[in-house]
Amino acid sequence: MTTGWPGWRRRLYEVAGLRPATIVMYHSINPQTGLRPDCISPDTFARQLSLIRERYRLVRLRDLRRAMNDGDPRRPVAITFDDALGDFWEYGYPVLKGLDVPATMFVPTAWIGIPNVMTAAQITTLHVDGLVEIGAHTVTHASMRSLDPAAMWREAIESRRALEALLGSPVRLFAYPFGQRHHFSRASGRVLARAGYELAVTSCWGTLQPVDRPLELRRIDFKDGDAESTLAAKIEGRYDWRIAVEAAGLVARALRLRAA
Repeated sequence: MTTGWPGWRRRLYEVAGLRPATIVMYHSINPQTGLRPDCISPDTFARQLSLIRERYRLVRLRDLRRAMNDGDPRRPVAITFDDALGDFWEYGYPVLKGLDVPATMFVPTAWIGIPNVMTAAQITTLHVDGLVEIGAHTVTHASMRSLDPAAMWREAIESRRALEALLGSPVRLFAYPFGQRHHFSRASGRVLARAGYELAVTSCWGTLQPVDRPLELRRIDFKDGDAESTLAAKIEGRYDWRIAVEAAGLVARALRLRAA
């Protein structure tokens, strides 16, 4: 059993409004790992999930807030996928089913059925089977921060409504496309809240979640070649130095834009 951090550190982070909870972000599961830099082979994916299941507490993303506050010392871990790529249906979903691991799939609704993306029938089957929850990922995979308020609203509300019409169930989870700090803002968070979303995930690195900002949750990712010790280090926060790297990059980007 892995608890995450010692008692003194837990108390410190609780004062800061943070809780230990790791959300893992995947995109592509495919034996041809050279197709994309974020591609994981099915065998590696199975090993990664098995390690998580053995050492941590797998939870559904929708239950993450409750898991962060229920007193269980085991670190909660949620599995997520972005983009509804077709290889998830062929290679990723069978692994999830075989290991009985829940996950959330974020779908850009304008992409449904195009080449290399799952069809409406496949997404519906995921929903009916119940192991994979469906969340929204905008309509066109647009960077929310780049949009004017009206366009931002359309991307948020129309993607939710399209998925709800397809599935016949409420959709309350959202993932920001691209997901770094310069791709979303407090304004886009307010739009998501008004559109009825309860949780939203970014691509910002982190294993400590802000209790009072459920629409700005952080995620981590794995590489196909990550060793078991690296996976554990990432899950438990020993790679959270990447937060400082991302912050420095954001500052550098702002300075370049100002100088341009």
